[in-house]
Amino acid sequence: MPIQRDTSNTLFPARELLCVFVTLLLAACGTAPSAEPTPGEDVSNQSQGVSACVTLRRGVSGTVADATIASATPSTPNGSGQLTVDYLSALGITSQQESLLRFDLSTLPPNITINTATLELFAVAQTNSVFVHRATAAWTEAGVTFTGFNQQYSPAVEATILPSLLSTRTANVSNLVNNWVTGAVPNYGFLLDSAATTVSVPAIFASSETLVVDQRPGLEVCYTTQTCANAYGQCGGINWPGPTCCVAGSTCSYQTDYYSMCVPNGP
Repeated sequence: MPIQRDTSNTLFPARELLCVFVTLLLAACGTAPSAEPTPGEDVSNQSQGVSACVTLRRGVSGTVADATIASATPSTPNGSGQLTVDYLSALGITSQQESLLRFDLSTLPPNITINTATLELFAVAQTNSVFVHRATAAWTEAGVTFTGFNQQYSPAVEATILPSLLSTRTANVSNLVNNWVTGAVPNYGFLLDSAATTVSVPAIFASSETLVVDQRPGLEVCYTTQTCANAYGQCGGINWPGPTCCVAGSTCSYQTDYYSMCVPNGP
């Protein structure tokens, strides 16, 4: 009597290897798999992107540092008072006050696309425009001084905060935040300054120490998580417009110029 073997436990691995072999064979011949899903096509091998917004603010979410530095007291740190911005230049007298802010972005999910990023500041008093720059050196809230920081910031203006009084002011800083998230430039935060005037009229913003939480500096970041391929899914290759990342537990592995695959991490 013929012996029947149970192949149910070995069928899936064999089919999986066959599918991978066929895909690699097509790629080697210069024919990439179809990138765009067609009606009825199974896209279960891809995780789906999710859009969300989060506001980083001390006492709400994330870690925030802010401080004021002043040329009149160049060696004195001020990380606990209100944020002040002023630039007096008259009769041979020059006095500058600048503010620094930094929002820790490490709590954001990996593999995200920044849709918008908005800096939020509550203006206690502001009669002059304030300019937002990218800081280019590390600093700490408790220790930064005017002399120590030494004007290390990019002169390019990322955004302008128009004058106002007792209201929340906003600035679009999407491009800069995107560069921080992608690692194009390190995140040393923002520097706020203003144009020189002949009369000292400082702009004053609430700091992270203010008792009213909603008036503390905030950074609203709206993002979309990237669609990542699941295990054994395609994650790269020439002319591949699909996902280029893998879900947790898998690593994108080069197979051919036309095909990279998410390979499960070994034990």
